[in-house]
Amino acid sequence: MRALVIGGPGFVGTATCKELMRRGVETIAASRTPRPYGTFTSHLAFDRADEEELARVLAEVEPDVLVDHAAFASSWVEAVVRNFKGRRYVLSSCAGAGWESLPKSAGFPWTVVRLPRVMGAGDPDWRIIHLLAQLDRGKPIVVPADSYRKPVGLAWVRDAGYACALAADLRKPATAKVYEVGFEGVSLEDLLESLGRVVGKRPLLDPDASAEPWPEAVDLTAARADLGFEPSALEDCLAEVMGYYRANPRFSQAT
Repeated sequence: MRALVIGGPGFVGTATCKELMRRGVETIAASRTPRPYGTFTSHLAFDRADEEELARVLAEVEPDVLVDHAAFASSWVEAVVRNFKGRRYVLSSCAGAGWESLPKSAGFPWTVVRLPRVMGAGDPDWRIIHLLAQLDRGKPIVVPADSYRKPVGLAWVRDAGYACALAADLRKPATAKVYEVGFEGVSLEDLLESLGRVVGKRPLLDPDASAEPWPEAVDLTAARADLGFEPSALEDCLAEVMGYYRANPRFSQAT
């Protein structure tokens, strides 16, 4: 089996490539910038926004599976539908909207993995790093007053890559479904208390009605039933995040 992972050197893309490689899949990563080394078999540099370039690469590589972590526009998804001739298109919706453009009728083999806020080592968002820095420095953390005790949409990057690899497994049928993945039953309060235990300090929460809300909780029912997805333990994720935080002194300056 051969997989082409657009956005393979990225945050979720790297986790996906690692999981595909672990499963013995020939994994070709793609991005705009050349990457001679990484967690993939080989790398291609091209502009996926250019449909002619996309068509050329798909014709040359002939991937069985296309995993797309860089569909930032509906037109880019539509270009894939027009040009991909392989057996499975897996679209990660963390890249943005676009999955609504996939054909609803049978004939094009697609599966969508819809991700909430994703955290882990190398997180480009820095949201969790800011929370860690505030905890570490004993600063109050503003949380949305009406929802910080409710489950939120949050996932470990390793679980995100794992879910994409499960969706790419050709032994499972292409379902033309959207699957939500992430932690189950973890509230923002749970996250902050767990982070506090890792840091060794009790979080000082400041509930505020005007605070930015977090993504809503995910429903794992379909991902469990069809993909066999199960989330990791939150503590395992936080151990990785804490190691990343401690290994990068500049993060301690985050506010």
